[in-house]
Amino acid sequence: MLGFILGSIFGGSVGVLAMCLCVAAKWGDGGESPLTDSQVTKYEP
Repeated sequence: MLGFILGSIFGGSVGVLAMCLCVAAKWGDGGESPLTDSQVTKYEP
């Protein structure tokens, strides 16, 4: 039972840390995208 509780706390903490890193990376990509909408061409058969 103690292992389950400690594992849940550790796993939850790692999950929150990963989510924070993903959100920070998303915000960091704000205006630095190498391709803009005007540069992206869509495939039209």
